[in-house]
Amino acid sequence: MISRMFFLALNTARELFRGKLLYSVLFLGAFLVAVVSIFGSASVGDQAEVVKDFGLFAISMQSVLFLVLSGSGFLAKEINKRTIWTTLSRAVSRTEFMLGKFFGMLAVSLVLIFFSCLLLTAYLYLLKGGLDLSVAISSYFIFLEATLVAAIVTLTSSFLVTPMLVGIISFSLFLAGRSSEYLSYLVSEGLVKGLLKKVIEIAYWTLPRFSDLNISELAVKGQAELITLPFVTEATLYTLGYSLFLLAISAFLFSRREFP
Repeated sequence: MISRMFFLALNTARELFRGKLLYSVLFLGAFLVAVVSIFGSASVGDQAEVVKDFGLFAISMQSVLFLVLSGSGFLAKEINKRTIWTTLSRAVSRTEFMLGKFFGMLAVSLVLIFFSCLLLTAYLYLLKGGLDLSVAISSYFIFLEATLVAAIVTLTSSFLVTPMLVGIISFSLFLAGRSSEYLSYLVSEGLVKGLLKKVIEIAYWTLPRFSDLNISELAVKGQAELITLPFVTEATLYTLGYSLFLLAISAFLFSRREFP
C-alpha cells in the first residue's frame, strides 16, 4: 500500500512540477515582496519588518493558492482524460488514490515554502546584516497550514465535481478558519444572540483553526521566544489530527462515488 501511494504521490508531484502554476505562484510572491520592499523603504516603520511581515503573508497565501488551484482540478482532469479508470484498475484502491494525490500536492507545497522562505531569509540578511531564524520557525507553521489546506481540498474534491466549486469552498473554509478568533469575539462580547449565536459557536468549534497557526505577528515583532515547544507540539498534533480526520472522511466519500 505504501509503495503504491508513494508512486501516485511521485507522479502527482511530477505533474505539478512540469506545470506552469507552481512557477507562476512563486513568481507572483517574489514580485509582490519586491514591490513592498520598494514602498517599505519609504514607510515610517523599519523596512526589514515591513518586508518580513508581507513576505510571510505572501508565502502563506501563495502556498494556499497553489494547493487550492492545483488540487481543485486534479480529479476533474483524471475523469476527463479517463485515466482514473486506468489507475484504479491497477490494484490501486480509491483510498490510496486520494492519499497519493494528497501527499503529492503536499510535497510540492513543501518545496515551494522551503525555497520561498530561503529567498526571504537571504533578502532579510541583506537588509539587516544578520540571520533571522524567525522566518524558519514561521515556515514550519506555514507548512502546517498547508497540510490542513491540502486535506480540505482533498475532502471537497472527493464529493464535488466542478473544479471552480471545489476551489471556492476550499478557499472559503480557509478564510473562515483564519477568522475564527473574530467569531469567538462576536460570541464573547454578546454581539450576536439566538440561533445565529449557536451557528457561530458551532462554526468556531468545527472550523480548522488557521488563526492559531498564524504566528507571523510574533515573528515580525521579535517575540519568537513565545513560540515554545509545547505550543509547537500542540499545533503539530492538532494539524495531524484534523488532517487525518478530513482524509478519513475523504476516503469514505470517494469510495462511494460513481464516475460517468
